[in-house]
Formats: sequence, structure tokens, C-alpha cells
Amino acid sequence: MFDEATLLQQAAQIAGFDDFGGEAYRTALGELLSSFARDLGAHELGAQVFPAGLVQSLVNRAWGVETLRRHPEIADLPIERPIIITGVFRTGTTLLQRLLAADPQNRAPVLWELMSPVDPPGADPAQVRAQVMAPAETFVGLVGQAAPELSQVMHPANASWPEEDEWLLRSSFMNPTLGWFFYLPSYMAWLEQQDMLPAYQHWRRQLQLLLWRIPGRNLVLKNPNHLFALDALAAVTPDALVVHLHRDMREVVPSLCSLMQALHGLTRPRPDEKTVSEYATNLMQRMVNRMLELRRDPHPLEIMDVPYRSLVDDPLAVVRRIYERLGRTVDEEGARAMHGWLADNPQHKGGKHRYSLEQFHLDPEAISRLFQAYTDRFIEPDPGQR
Repeated sequence: MFDEATLLQQAAQIAGFDDFGGEAYRTALGELLSSFARDLGAHELGAQVFPAGLVQSLVNRAWGVETLRRHPEIADLPIERPIIITGVFRTGTTLLQRLLAADPQNRAPVLWELMSPVDPPGADPAQVRAQVMAPAETFVGLVGQAAPELSQVMHPANASWPEEDEWLLRSSFMNPTLGWFFYLPSYMAWLEQQDMLPAYQHWRRQLQLLLWRIPGRNLVLKNPNHLFALDALAAVTPDALVVHLHRDMREVVPSLCSLMQALHGLTRPRPDEKTVSEYATNLMQRMVNRMLELRRDPHPLEIMDVPYRSLVDDPLAVVRRIYERLGRTVDEEGARAMHGWLADNPQHKGGKHRYSLEQFHLDPEAISRLFQAYTDRFIEPDPGQR
């Protein structure tokens, strides 16, 4: 077993600095550790992966604190008019981000830099790039070995591909994604009662560190769990265009259950379908209810709603609509690059993700009732069912 003092000591040794930025983060770190001990029941790999991730987050904090001390001007770097993609899980957020990332006009952070958003202070960037890429490459390799279907079919990943900006919340230790990746019900119950603004102020600072290292305009971010904190997101990126993707929850929930079963199987004894469906459905209901509460009109963020089917049927038409909202156009180079990406990445390239409601003991009518308010507001009726 591990404890907070041990993690802090290990992180300080790796980072070369022991200033982690005040003491406020330790409450959230303590809740994570308590939930791990109480809820997870991890097997050997989980007992390695979970603390290793916490140590890396602490190292990132220490490097960030020291870099900002040496370069306070980083705090003034603008984050102008980012595209922020969100939506409940399994709605095409990855497809849209990676398609937009193919356009050379855009800057979509990739996995290795999200996992390590700042270089070791004082180091030569040319000499340390392999050092900061190593955690991402190790992570991708472990997932690929332990759960090939996850890495090839459900969510293909590569250290150099765009990924979710939830990684920038990990060093705040206030990150809802951890409650989906790991079985942490008590942590999630605690987190939902917290003010997320401090975590999102930290998230913005991580973005500034990342952009200071590798500058870029027209930022493209994505994270389904922004739905838990649209108010905090509005406070730190008030001029963002939020693209909110929507899909029939009778398709979303079993797909999510399949994903979570694979994820949880990486860090604890493989859970049965009934246990997964109960946990996933409960979390999804809380996410959707929170989103509905936060999306009461008028909302301070500019939000563009996009049906999943529209994205799948004509992804470039969705891109053009996004650019129109931003006062931009798809130029010839961008169109060629995005067409090329679509040709190279057809749907089901790595194999078809197979799942069903029945597999996870889910009743379609019960799912419809559970998410009726969401469906009424955001899902267009199927013409064939009218």
C-alpha cells in the first residue's frame, strides 16, 4: 500500500523540486487515496498504475510551479476563441477532434504533451523530449497489451495523437474522468459537491504552460466531462465555442458500459456486466442531470449542438458549420488534409465495436425513461418512428 507522504517524496525526487503549489490540492489528493483504498480493490497492475499516475501528476505540478516562478509571463498568455468539444461519452468527440486536428490551421494537444505539459525546468527541450514522451508511450503500450480491443477498436490511441484535455485536470486531483476510468464511487460523490472553479483555473494554467512550450492558434480541445463543469469552463474560457454532440442514450449507455468494463478490467478484477451497467448508468444520469441544470438558458458560453448522426453522415459539413460560427472558412489545404484523414481513418478501421443493451442487462424502455428530459431537449425524433 502507498500513502500521501510516500507519493510526495517520490515525486520530489523525480521532479528535483518539492514545491507543489500550496496545500489546497492535498484535500482532493486525500479523497482520491481514500477512495482507492475503500472502493477499488485493485489487482497487481492497478496497484501500480494508480499511484504511478498520481506521482506523475505531482511531478507535473512541481515542474509547473518552478517554470512559472522563472517565467511569470506565462500567466499572461492568451487562450483565444478555442473550440471545445464535449458531449456524453461515445458521441463522436474523438472523431471530431482528430478531424479538426488534421487541418494545419488548428492546434490540438496530443497525448504526450497533455500527460507532461511542461518540460523539466532548466533542461534543454531537445534533450528532454524523450523523457516527457516516455509516460505516454508507456501508457499506450500497457493498454495495448492488457486490452487490445480497447486500444484498437473502442478508443485507438497513440502518444502523438490528439487526446482529451482531462489530463490537464489530473494534477488538480479534481477530475471526473478518474471516476469513469477507475471504480471510485466515493470520490465521485465527494467531487460532485465541490466548486470546480479552482480546478479549472489550474486547467487553464496547464494550457498556458503547454502553449508556452509549443505555441499555436485555433486550439481544439475535447473532454466529455466538461459537462460536469460548464460554469467553471465559462469562467476560464469565456470566448470559447463549445461544440456539444448528442446521441440516443439507448446507443450511448451500452457502448459506454462496454468501454468501462474494458477500462476497469485494467486496474481491478474484471467486473461483471451487471455491476458495470449499474455504475455507468448511475454516473451517466448524474452527468446528464448536471448538464441540464447548467445549460439553462441563457448560458454564458456559446454552445453549438450537433447530432451524432449528422457528424457520422457528413463530418466535413459539421466542420464547415463550426468554422462559420468562428468567422473562418475551410481553405484548400485544410480540406485536402481533412479528406485525407477521413480516407485513412474510416469508421470501424480497427474492427467493429460490438455491444448490446441485453449484454449489460439494460432495458431500453427504462433507459428512455431515465433520460427522457435529455432526449426531449436534444434528440430529434427518428422520422421512421413518427
